[in-house]
Amino acid sequence: MFNWYNTIKQYFILGLYKKPQLEVFVKAKWITTEQKQEILHSTAKTEG
Repeated sequence: MFNWYNTIKQYFILGLYKKPQLEVFVKAKWITTEQKQEILHSTAKTEG
C-alpha cells in the first residue's frame, strides 16, 4: 500500500490541495483524521 501522507502534505504545502481535499482523502482512507490535523497544524506553524 502506498503511503499518501507525505505526498498529500507536500502538495498541501505547495497550495495544490486545499482543506476540502484533505477531507476527501480521509473519507477515501488515504490519510487518517489525525494525519489531516497534523498537516493543518504543520502548515499553520509555517504561516504564523
